[in-house]
Amino acid sequence: MRSEYQEGSQQFWNQEARPIMENAIEVALSLYSGTGENRYLEEAFRYTEKSKALLLAEALRESAAKQQAGIPDELLQEEKKLKINIAFYKKQVFREQQRSRPDTSKILLWQKEILQNRRSYESLLSKLEYAYPEYFNIKYQNSTITMAAVQGALPAGTGLLEYFKGDSNIFAFYIDQNHLRGVRLKPDSNFTGHLERLLDCLRDRNTVSEQGRSAAAVAAFQADAYALFGMLVAPVCEAPPGQLFVIPDGRLSYLPFELLLTDSTAADGNSYAGLPYLLRRSSLRYEYSAVLAMQGDNAPQGGGVFAGYAPVYGGVWSATDLRGDRTNCQEATPEDFASLRNNQQEVQQIAGIMGGRSYL
Repeated sequence: MRSEYQEGSQQFWNQEARPIMENAIEVALSLYSGTGENRYLEEAFRYTEKSKALLLAEALRESAAKQQAGIPDELLQEEKKLKINIAFYKKQVFREQQRSRPDTSKILLWQKEILQNRRSYESLLSKLEYAYPEYFNIKYQNSTITMAAVQGALPAGTGLLEYFKGDSNIFAFYIDQNHLRGVRLKPDSNFTGHLERLLDCLRDRNTVSEQGRSAAAVAAFQADAYALFGMLVAPVCEAPPGQLFVIPDGRLSYLPFELLLTDSTAADGNSYAGLPYLLRRSSLRYEYSAVLAMQGDNAPQGGGVFAGYAPVYGGVWSATDLRGDRTNCQEATPEDFASLRNNQQEVQQIAGIMGGRSYL
C-alpha cells in the first residue's frame, strides 16, 4: 500500500509498534542462534531497519523529491491535505469504536470520507507518477535493504554497526565484507550509570576542563568509556575497521562513539590526550538507517566551497549556570557564553586544507 500517513500518525505507529518490533527482533535472533540460518538474521535486521527508518526516510525522501522535481506547490499542498484528511477520519473511526456504544452512523460516514479521500489521493499519485516520475520514485519507493546487499556495497576496510534499543533489550548488527553478525547485547546493571555519567561529562565543557586537571576524573572517564566499548561495540565488532558507519538508536544517539576507549591502558597523568579512543582506529560516520547510509554515497555532492566562522564569546557560562531567574535565551549576550577554545585556530587550519574563506 502506498504511504498515506501524515507525520503525527507515523510517530504514533512507531511508538505503538516499537515493543512489537523489539519482540520480533528478539525471536528472530533466538532462531538464528539456535539454527544458524541467515534468513533469521536477515529478518531481525529487516525489523530493525523498519522500526527506525519510517519517519526520517519519509521526510528525507520528500525533501529530496521537492528539490529535484520542481513540483508545483499547489499539488504538494493537495497531496498533504489528502493525507491529513485520511489520517483524521481514521482517528475518528478508531475513537468512536472504542466507546461503549459506538455510533455506527458516524463510523459509516467517516469510512465514506476515508474512501473518497483515498480515491482522490490515488488519483493524484497517478498524476504525479506520470507527470513527475522523479518525484514519485524518490518519495514513494519503499525499498528496504538486506544485510547481504549492504555487505556487497561496502568497500574493503569499511563496516556498518547498527543498533536497536528497546525497552528491555539492546540489539546490535555488524556488517563488513567478511562478517554478518547480529546479537542481543548484555550490558550489566551499571550500563545506564556508565552512559549517563559519560554524557553528563560531555555536556559541560567548563566542568570537563576543570576535571581534566584531576587524575580521579580522568580515571572515571576512562572507566566509563572503556566499559561502554566493551558493552556496545566489542561483542559484535571486536576489531573495528578503518571506516565505520554507526547507526545508533534511542539514548545511544547522544553518545559520541569516537570517545569510547578500545582498551584499558592507563591515562598518562591527568591528561585525556593519550587515551586509546576508538577515533584513533576508525573514522566514524553516523547515519539514521542502512538504507540511507547506502544511498548517501550516491547523493549529489557539494561543490567544495568552504566558509568558516569562529564566533568569540567572552564569558564563563556553563550548562549548569542559572543566571538568576533568567531562562529566555533571547536575553543572553555574547558575554553570557563560555569561550569556544581553539575555534579560530581550527577554522584557519580547515581553510588551509580546503581553501575558501574564514570569518574570524
